[in-house]
This record gives sequence, C-alpha cells and structure tokens, in this order.
Amino acid sequence: MIRLTIDSLHFEADAKIKTYIHEKIGKLDTFVPGRARTSVHSEVKLIGPAGRGKKQYTCEVILHVPHETIVMHASAGSMVAAIDNVEDKIKTRLRKYKQKHQVRQSRNLIRNMFDKLQKR
Repeated sequence: MIRLTIDSLHFEADAKIKTYIHEKIGKLDTFVPGRARTSVHSEVKLIGPAGRGKKQYTCEVILHVPHETIVMHASAGSMVAAIDNVEDKIKTRLRKYKQKHQVRQSRNLIRNMFDKLQKR
C-alpha cells in the first residue's frame, strides 16, 4: 500500500472520496518493482470548482518513486471521474517505469554472472 497525503482546495473532501482514493491510488504499488515498494509515497491534490457556475474538478497525483517523480493530473465533471482518469494515466506511466527498471536489473544480473564466470 502506497503512503498517501491528501489535500483539497476549493472544496471539502469527505470520507467517501478519501476512501475511494485509498482504493484506487493506494493499490498502485503492484505496478512498482518489489524493491522500491517500501519507499514509494504519493501526494494527491483535489481541486474543486474555482468560481461560480464552473463544474470542473481536478485531481493531481505526485508519485515519488526511486530515481523519478511522476506527476499526473486529470479534470472531469465529477471528482470520482477525475480520480479514475488520473489512475489510468498513472498505471500507464508505472508500467513503463517498471519495465525500464526491470531491464536495468536484468542487465546488471547478467553482467555479474558474466564477471563471475570470467574470474574462474
């Protein structure tokens, strides 16, 4: 489970929204390499409609992973829809992050094995 910090601006986030965020964003650690899971933390910023008549909600997620910071934001007509949109974007970025860092680990493993064989 990812450590979360939730901030809201221009509206009050109720318990249902916070629970929904923990369900959606908190469980994205499955897309992070195993060694990095303990150090991942996230900041979620919820921004409500700023003026009269505007019904645009924005959700911004700043995900701190080793060697990188992933920032995504999405806007929609409801806060739940904005959270869903940003979750999809973060999943895509985390898949790329995981693939990139697993390849690096594989290369290092192969180099270490090759070096050990040469020393014999």
